[in-house]
Amino acid sequence: MADEMMIIGGVTLRCDPVRTRALDKHLGSASSKCDCCGCRNFSMIREELFAREPIAEFFRQFGLETVNDHEVQFIAPNGETEALYTGSVFIVAESDLPDSVPLEYETMESGMAVAMGPGCELHHLCDGFQYSVGRPDPKNFPGVTPNEVVEIGFNTFIEWTIPDPIPEFNPHLG
Repeated sequence: MADEMMIIGGVTLRCDPVRTRALDKHLGSASSKCDCCGCRNFSMIREELFAREPIAEFFRQFGLETVNDHEVQFIAPNGETEALYTGSVFIVAESDLPDSVPLEYETMESGMAVAMGPGCELHHLCDGFQYSVGRPDPKNFPGVTPNEVVEIGFNTFIEWTIPDPIPEFNPHLG
């Protein structure tokens, strides 16, 4: 693991940038693998979103110069030109998280669904981008054990850029 410890969202991490980049490359972008209009829209703006400061700097500290959305889901429209998304980026890190703190989708009173884990807090990174830190649901990640993977959940509003109409609230959440 890398020598530098950091505290992200109240969680102490010691990230392994080399293994994080390998995991990122293996997982790729979820939005680019899906044909639904929500994913196609996210895929169109993903590189621009993750290149924006301070979002880019946030992910660079984990060793990611470019960022793939390992999981992403359209949540709901925000007016006529914007949409709310939630997603996850997985990193390889030692942490002080318990072995099982999966992020879950919780629907707030406003109708906004957020990715949070038990005892996790949602942290404001910049206007329109929030994150939380937890353990992913049990999955098989290549070359890492489940307790080495940390999930950075994010919620963001992005512009609706494709010609398809913005769908209504995603009924598959919560």
